[in-house]
Amino acid sequence: MAIVVHDWAEFITAAGTSGAEVEFPKNLVKTSDTTVDPDKIYVDVNGAVQTNVQPTDLANLYENTFVLDANDYAPEGLSSPISIVCASINGFGGTIKNLASSSANIIETYSFVSFTGIAFLNVRCTNSYFFVSYRNSGWGTIKNCVFSGRIEGTNTCRFLWTSLHHFEKCAFNVQLFGAGIFAQNNESRDDWLDFNTCRINTDDRRPATTYAERYNVRNCYWTGTHSAYITVEMSNCDYTIFDLECADISGNNTTVAAYLFVNSEKCPSTNGIAVTTAQLKDPACMQSQGLPVEMPAGTR
Repeated sequence: MAIVVHDWAEFITAAGTSGAEVEFPKNLVKTSDTTVDPDKIYVDVNGAVQTNVQPTDLANLYENTFVLDANDYAPEGLSSPISIVCASINGFGGTIKNLASSSANIIETYSFVSFTGIAFLNVRCTNSYFFVSYRNSGWGTIKNCVFSGRIEGTNTCRFLWTSLHHFEKCAFNVQLFGAGIFAQNNESRDDWLDFNTCRINTDDRRPATTYAERYNVRNCYWTGTHSAYITVEMSNCDYTIFDLECADISGNNTTVAAYLFVNSEKCPSTNGIAVTTAQLKDPACMQSQGLPVEMPAGTR
């Protein structure tokens, strides 16, 4: 039986209960949006998250107004991590916002945990990690979630430091000051992190660097700026678009490179398929380049 939480005290208790199925209330209101907000999760009348939302869909969609605001829980920032050992958390489009720490990790998981339909907004990490997983077996699924915020500090700071997690139809909008965005528990096991059909936007304020950051991306759409070299490591990466200002984007073998589409006007060095801004805006042209028409370019 699901545990419905209404405030921080209930959430902390339920999330820390082994095997619990945690849910947010469905405080649904008809959305008044006429354009799609990338920091919102839209749901139907039953609270089911809707993906690849178009402006014409909004007239029939809802928002979940339930919010857990960390300014009410830890206004000075967390001094210790939030430990999550429950089986699942379903937000039905609800929001957790203003999670921050200047020293401690923000969220730590120690078990197989699935997250669905949660908007994590305005996350602020300084010399810490937002999300850390200490599991070494079993896959955790993070699906239909939104992440926005900023990270700064040493190179050991990351937005995510995790293993064996599958991110599906998620969106990331992250500012980087002095650290990267994703990392694996074991850098030699690049198959442990899997990003499938995700939209990633990075606003990278770090000095340009020549070291490489390795990412596993499938059917994703990455925009913005990135100071480090990017290497796509997954051998079965499917199709991914990098419309990204970056010094170098490459696949680890010719099979991977054959599925990477890179805007050559923003990143001139690539062993993927070079395309222009105009080509990226032309579905027929991209289809002729090999991009399947059914691939929704990383939109949720």
